[in-house]
Amino acid sequence: TSRMALPYWRKKMKKILVTGASGFVGKKLIQYLLENTNDEIFALTRSQLSIQHSRLKLVQGDLLKFNSLPKLEHIDYAFYLVHG
Repeated sequence: TSRMALPYWRKKMKKILVTGASGFVGKKLIQYLLENTNDEIFALTRSQLSIQHSRLKLVQGDLLKFNSLPKLEHIDYAFYLVHG
């Protein structure tokens, strides 16, 4: 995969949250983001994630249990990929 040139306004590192990170689409999106951006990725999942990277932070929680969710601040973009 060739790396795309980032526009000038995207050169600052962003924080991106991906919910449903352990699903098929979530894993593919995370791999794409890690390969094509310099952003910090927060992966929200109920289980472990097989992908490891220095810019990938695993966040465990269940969207159906509000008290299980950690406080995440200053997220620039969020992808909601949970089905149920």
